[in-house]
Formats: sequence, structure tokens, C-alpha cells
Amino acid sequence: MTTRSRLLIASLAFGLGLAGCGGPSTAEPPSPIQDAAARLDALNAEDIRLARVSWRLMLANADLCPATHLRAGWAIQSAGQYGAELRPIATQRYGLDGDLPGVLLAPGDSPAAAAGLGPGDLIVAVGDVSLSPGRRGGRESYEGLQANLDRLDGALTRGPPSSTTSAVRKRPASAAPATASSP
Repeated sequence: MTTRSRLLIASLAFGLGLAGCGGPSTAEPPSPIQDAAARLDALNAEDIRLARVSWRLMLANADLCPATHLRAGWAIQSAGQYGAELRPIATQRYGLDGDLPGVLLAPGDSPAAAAGLGPGDLIVAVGDVSLSPGRRGGRESYEGLQANLDRLDGALTRGPPSSTTSAVRKRPASAAPATASSP
């Protein structure tokens, strides 16, 4: 077979392949979740799953890093990061308050879990650093939560706070939100 014939066959195969990609699909696209509480459940289940995987990857690969930093190992959320439809549900379900960080997950082998933190806990201060609840309404934004996380990181770089100077608003065990199971 000549080179020209091979090029022609390859071009035809490629063209037919592309034509097949653009055809109509018989599969129906997934429908969006209509119920707001179910959407929040699905979103948080994904956040929890990713946080667990992320924590395991960080632990497993820490020796590959030239410098490591103290990490709590938690997944954090705030009411302010949710839009108008999900915010009241997240506030009621997780006890969130504005931009204050709420613990969504603290893996069992994390420093956060060792410190007694768990899902539903709201961090209001660490050491002598008070966190700001910020705004309680308006458009969703991550900025207020990020400012509080920066305050937390700054306080933790000065060393671990004693449990007597850390302020966490704990939720009763019966009120703690359900979490997604391990992957």
C-alpha cells in the first residue's frame, strides 16, 4: 500500500470518527436536583469525599515536600458562601453564622479531630484571636470565610492554642449533621 493510500484511509477514518462524535445522543442528560435540601446534601457529600481524599494525599506525600506547614485537616464551610436558597438550610442544619467557619468534616487522624472538633462545630475564636461573623445576608461570597481562615492560619503559625483559650461553639451530638460515608 502506498503512502498516499495510507494517508487517504487515515483521513477517512479520522473524518468518520469526528462525524460520529457530533451526532445526536440517545442518552438523556442528568436532570438538575430540584430540591434545595437535596442539592445541599449532594454538594456537601462531594465536599466531604474530596476533603477525605485530599487529606490522605497530603499525609501520604508530605515527605515529597521541601517544606510542610501545620494543617488542621478539616473541611470548613460558612453560611456566607451559600446563595439565598441554600443559606437558610445550611444555617439551620449546620448551625452556621455568617462568615464564621463551621466544621463540615474532621477526619479521624487529623489534628482537628484530635483537638475534639467535629461536624457541626463553629469556630468563633482561636487563642486570643476572635473571628468575625461578618455579614449575614446578601450575595454568596467566600471572602469573609477566607479572611477568618487567614486569621486562623496566623494564630496557628504562632503555635497550637491551648484548649482553654480556643472558642468553639459545639453542637450536641444529636444535632450534628450526618456526613457522607468513606469512599
